Amino acid sequence: MPRFCLAFSKAPRPDPNDPATRTCTPPPGRDYTRFLKAGALKGRRIGIPRAFYYDSITLPGEGRERRGLNPEQAKVMAEAIAILKAQGAEIVDPSEIPSFVDKDPKNNFLSWPYCSGANQAKGKDENCSVNFKYGMKRDFNNWAREPWAVRAGEELSELRQWNLNHVKAGAIKFGQSRIDISDEMDLESDRARNEAMF
Repeated sequence: MPRFCLAFSKAPRPDPNDPATRTCTPPPGRDYTRFLKAGALKGRRIGIPRAFYYDSITLPGEGRERRGLNPEQAKVMAEAIAILKAQGAEIVDPSEIPSFVDKDPKNNFLSWPYCSGANQAKGKDENCSVNFKYGMKRDFNNWAREPWAVRAGEELSELRQWNLNHVKAGAIKFGQSRIDISDEMDLESDRARNEAMF
């Protein structure tokens, strides 16, 4: 099964219950801050999607507000944004996701449930967003191409098959319906349908 090394500024000690956490050699003092580059944010554009993530919104056809940050969370995020600016990042604020603020429920991404189980497999997923299942396969496959992936090049379909081959060993104790419906996505032919959600 693929594993990767987590790079925190002060990495935690290896987990005695997870041998994979002992496969990475940490830097001296477990301090990753020496890999940070001064000026790396200069000229980088960072969008701040306010609706839903920061500010509460009421979706079309609903009578109550959803999500948003509480005052303490908003203060912390404002401080983080100020630091990004001070380090040279160009902040685009707000940078709304069009399908999050669309007033038509048929076009509003947040109004759609995401496809999440076998009952929403291909051919039965016209009333849910494929974004989660498409994105899971795309992002897992991209992650597996990174140099820190222990089994570089492995794709979601190989992980799924590995789990099926090791059912008796408890590999999928709680099932893997989300992996199943994600793996059925074709990253080329289903791309337009996924992108249409945004």
